[in-house]
Amino acid sequence: MKKLNYTLLATAVTAALVNKTDDSSEVIAEKTFNVADIPAELNDGENSVKSLAAYGLSKLLQDRTSSVDAEGKLEAMEEVFALLKGGEWRQRKEGGAGKKAAIDPIFAQAIAEIKSVSVAAATIALQGMDADQRKALRQVETVKAKIAEVREAAEGEAADLLSDMIPAE
Repeated sequence: MKKLNYTLLATAVTAALVNKTDDSSEVIAEKTFNVADIPAELNDGENSVKSLAAYGLSKLLQDRTSSVDAEGKLEAMEEVFALLKGGEWRQRKEGGAGKKAAIDPIFAQAIAEIKSVSVAAATIALQGMDADQRKALRQVETVKAKIAEVREAAEGEAADLLSDMIPAE
């Protein structure tokens, strides 16, 4: 499956077209866009000057406060702005790193079978790993083989799994 991956650095954005399979990722093409190549002020055709930095700040403030009601939004924006001024991109949540990673159910099932634990326990354990650790784990031969086995079994089971639930026309 082909998809775009974006890498944000302090001074550039890299967009990479990647061909992803269960076992690997291959970069087909990539392009880096340097922030320094964009003038500090941009004309939008209506004689008003725009700034890429101000636009990005506006969108970030809106995004980070989207769940706050109108009355609390300005205060929430001030908190986000203070965090950014302090050199922090995002505030770490207490007791964790925020949103849990989505785990491929076939990967979780494979780990559960290898370790003789529930799929839920395997999922939680995988969520506790960072992306690089999960990627390395996927490359272990026994894990790769188990993933293939679980996928094949699941595809066999799924073939007619829901056909009896669809009303006849």
